[in-house]
Amino acid sequence: MMRKYMYVWRSWLPWMFVVLFAFMLTSLTMGCPSPTDNESLVETQPEKTSESTPEEPASSESTPEEPASSEPTPEEPVSNPEEAATPEESATPEEKTGVEPIKEADGSAQEEAVSEPTTEGLPEVITEPTGPDPVVKITAPAANAVLTGRFTLKVDATVGGGLSIDRVEVYVDNNKIDEKATSPFDFEISSSAYDDGDRRIKATAFSTGLKQGFSEVTVKFSNKGPKILFVKPAANAAVSAAFDIEVTVADPAGVKTGSVKLNVDGTTMTWTSSTNGVYKATVDPSGKPYDSLPMEVVAENNNNLTSSAILWVSHDPAPGPKTLGQECNNTDAQQRCIAGHSCLLISFVNPKPVCYKNCVVGGPLTVCPIVPGKSTQCEPAQTGTTRGACLNADRPAGTLFSKCGGAVACNQGLVCTGAGTGDSFCLQSCPASDYNKPCATQGYQCLRTTSSNSCTTDAQCPTGLKCVSGKCETGVCVERCQGTCTTDKDCVAGQTCTNGSCSAPYCISYGACRSISGVGSICI
Repeated sequence: MMRKYMYVWRSWLPWMFVVLFAFMLTSLTMGCPSPTDNESLVETQPEKTSESTPEEPASSESTPEEPASSEPTPEEPVSNPEEAATPEESATPEEKTGVEPIKEADGSAQEEAVSEPTTEGLPEVITEPTGPDPVVKITAPAANAVLTGRFTLKVDATVGGGLSIDRVEVYVDNNKIDEKATSPFDFEISSSAYDDGDRRIKATAFSTGLKQGFSEVTVKFSNKGPKILFVKPAANAAVSAAFDIEVTVADPAGVKTGSVKLNVDGTTMTWTSSTNGVYKATVDPSGKPYDSLPMEVVAENNNNLTSSAILWVSHDPAPGPKTLGQECNNTDAQQRCIAGHSCLLISFVNPKPVCYKNCVVGGPLTVCPIVPGKSTQCEPAQTGTTRGACLNADRPAGTLFSKCGGAVACNQGLVCTGAGTGDSFCLQSCPASDYNKPCATQGYQCLRTTSSNSCTTDAQCPTGLKCVSGKCETGVCVERCQGTCTTDKDCVAGQTCTNGSCSAPYCISYGACRSISGVGSICI
C-alpha cells in the first residue's frame, strides 16, 4: 500500500513543478500579481480548475504523457471576460512606478506612506500681533524747534524678538504725509505747505509681528512772518474823533524787538503800550480828509521775515441834509451827505464832489441798490481807497474801464490801453516815477505800458510820460488778476490751491480778469 502512494507522489511531483512554473510565467506575461502580493490583487486572477492544484490530483488512470488539459497557458481564455483585469489595472505598485518596494524583515512589502503637504522652510504667516512693540524715536528735529522751509525728519525704529520693521509712517497734525519700508527712515517735509504755528509731527513704526510703536514732537513752523491781528477798531468802522487801535503780533520764531510799526494814512504813529505781544495806540483823525483812512502795521520776526496787515476806517463828519447825487462839501455842516453816504469826487462820473451811497470795494455787493436792466457794483472813488460808490457798471464812453480806440477817446487823466478798438480800455494813468508802486486805490498798482500817442520827443507826450520807441510810455493804475496762493484760503470761495496757483484767476476789488495787450491780466 505504501509503495502505491509513493509511486503516485513521485509520478505527480514533476508535474507540480511544471504547473507552478507555468503559473509564474503567466503572471509575468499577463501582468498579474504574484502569489506574494496582497489579497486584493490575488482576487483578480482567473479561477483554477481542480486539476491545477496538487491538493486534488487526477485519477490514477492519468499518466505522465497525459497532463491535465486545464493547464493554464498565456493563450488560455478566461472563463468570465467581465472579471478579467487589464494589464494597467492588475499592475503592481512597483510596476506602475518602477520603484522597488521596501521589504520588511520577513520579506513582505511595506505599505507606502502617503505624504502630507508641509510648510517646512516657508516663512511663517502671522495673523495676530506677536512679539515686542517697536521702539521708535524722532532724532531730528528737536522738540519746539522753529522750522522754516524744507527740513529733514529723522526717525530711529528698532524691534527685537527676531522680528524686523515693516514700515514707518509719518503724520503732521494727524494727517499722514509719507511712509518708508527701508532704513534710513529720513523724510523731507516742507513747512511752507502749512500755516505758521505749532505743529505736531508723529512717526509710527510697524513690525512684521503686527505690533506698532510711535514717537512724536511738537515744533513751530515759521515762513510768513509775524501774524498780525487787529482787535479794534472794526474793519470799515466810521470814525469822526479820536479812536483807539489795538493789535496782537505773534510769531513762532519770536517777534524782533522794536520791529512793530504803525502807519495811519501814511503817517508813522507811536505805540502807547506794548506788552506780551499786545500793542495799543490812540489816533486822532483831525486834519485828515473825510475819506477812507488806511492803518498799516508792519512787523519782523527773529528769522528776518516781515509781514504787514492793513485795516481801513471811514473818516466821516456828522451827517448833513444832502442826498444821493447832490453836490456836497464836508467842510460845511449844511452841505454834508446824509448817513450812509459820502461826499466823493469821482471825476469820470462827475467833475464835482457829490453824494454816493457808501460801499467798500471788495466788500458785499448787496449794499448797492439794484437798477433794473443795469449792472451795479461798488467802484473805487478816485480820491479814496477802499471807500467806494455804488455805480452803474455800464460805462459811458471815455470813462474809466470803458472801451476806447479809434474815434473814441478817454477823458482827462485816463489813457487808452490795449491792442486797438474793441480790445482797448480807458485806464487811470500814473507817472513813470510810480512804476510798480501802489496806487491810491487799495490793491491797485502802477504798471508800465504805452499809450496810443505817437511821439519823437518827451515834450510831445503828456506830463509825466516819456517817448519810447515812437510811443508815449505811461503807467496805469490797475488791479492785477489774483492767482498765486499757498493754501486754499488764499483763493476765492470754491477754488483750490494747486502747485502755488488757484483754480482760476480772480479779482478782489473790481470786475473780471481779462488779458490786455501791453499790461497783462488785469481786472476790468
